[in-house]
Amino acid sequence: MSTSSRPCPGPNRRYLPRPCVGRQINAPDQIAAMPGSALIESLRFRIDPERAGTATVTACIHVSDTNEDIGLIIRNAVLEVTTAIPNNAYFVLEVPNQAVAGMIFLDTLGVLRKTLESGAASFRAGDLDDAAAFFAYFEPLSDQRITLADR
Repeated sequence: MSTSSRPCPGPNRRYLPRPCVGRQINAPDQIAAMPGSALIESLRFRIDPERAGTATVTACIHVSDTNEDIGLIIRNAVLEVTTAIPNNAYFVLEVPNQAVAGMIFLDTLGVLRKTLESGAASFRAGDLDDAAAFFAYFEPLSDQRITLADR
C-alpha cells in the first residue's frame, strides 16, 4: 500500500492517504469463504409476508463440509435462524456449503435438485417436495440487475 499522501481539495486542505490500486476484492471467493449459516441468514430479507402469513414452519440444513446445523423457523412471516435442529422439522437437508451458496444466490430448487442428483446432498428427513413447500414462503430471486451508479 502506498504511504504517500495527496492534498484534500477544499479550504481546509487536509492530507488523505493515497488509495491503493493494488487491492482487489474478489466477491465469489469471499462468498465461498462465508459459513453456511451467514448465507442462509440472508433469507430473512426474502421472506414473502403474504405467502408466509401466520404459518409456523420449521426446517434444518446441515452443512456437511463445515459441520453446521442451521435451524430455520418461520413464524408470523418472520424467519428465525438458529443453531439447533427445530422440533418437527419439515425436512432435514445435508448439503455442502457451495450448494448452499448456489441455493441462495442462484436458483434455490434448481441447485438443490442438481446437488441431490449428483449425490452431494441428501435428506435425513423429508424430501424435495417438503423443501419446495418451505422455500415457497420466500420471494424468488430477481432477474433485474442493481445499478449502483449511472455514468
